[in-house]
Amino acid sequence: MHASFYKSLVITGGSLLLTAGLVRAQSQIVFDNTANLVNSTPEFSFGREYGDELALAGTARTVVGFDFAYYGNFGNTPNVGYSIRFYANDGSDAFPGTPTALRPGSLLWESGSQSLLNGINSVSLSVPNVVVPDHFTWSVTFSGIDGTAGKQAALMLANPATVGALLPGNGSLPDVIGSYEDFWKKDEPTDANSWTLYNFGFNPGDPKGNFYAKVTATPEPGVWALGVTGVALLWVGRRASRKPSSANR
Repeated sequence: MHASFYKSLVITGGSLLLTAGLVRAQSQIVFDNTANLVNSTPEFSFGREYGDELALAGTARTVVGFDFAYYGNFGNTPNVGYSIRFYANDGSDAFPGTPTALRPGSLLWESGSQSLLNGINSVSLSVPNVVVPDHFTWSVTFSGIDGTAGKQAALMLANPATVGALLPGNGSLPDVIGSYEDFWKKDEPTDANSWTLYNFGFNPGDPKGNFYAKVTATPEPGVWALGVTGVALLWVGRRASRKPSSANR
């Protein structure tokens, strides 16, 4: 084969490696509610699913990392765990006529069962390049313990978020960043229409239903691949145009 073909192949392969490196380098935090830790939620019911809907900042939507925090208190009970899921909010309307209250619907990703530890724990999960919409819900399910005295778990709360999309207030309620002060609970594990919005009360001293969490994402790999490969091919073209022709040798 012609030497220029090999040169193009090497440059193109190099551009793809560069693309992978740039995608990693361009990871960014699109939601962050970890700066203002408040306390833990009231005890969660085991086997039930609890979620928080997030509105992401920026445009990066390929999630590569997710952080959250929880409190566990279950002594030496074996085989306790948790699982994390991501959902698109494309389910039925929790409040008919209010399309901003769409329930969690399509499952985007789940972590599988992870070990639950005693005490307060912050967890950083690697996420396998899961593309999410501008708004999505993350959820947790605790399993393996029954919630009796001394056997419980809860998510940590933080408020307000420091990174996220601006969400408009309603009447006397102010604008907020990233997440409204409520949360989703799936009342019937097998019924997607049983996702219901809850809060911890409306009094000034009541905790806000915002779970401690952080989402790290990258731009879609295809965008960077096209851009970097285009630059590489342009470089090859310029090199070729500068190469002396046989007539000038």
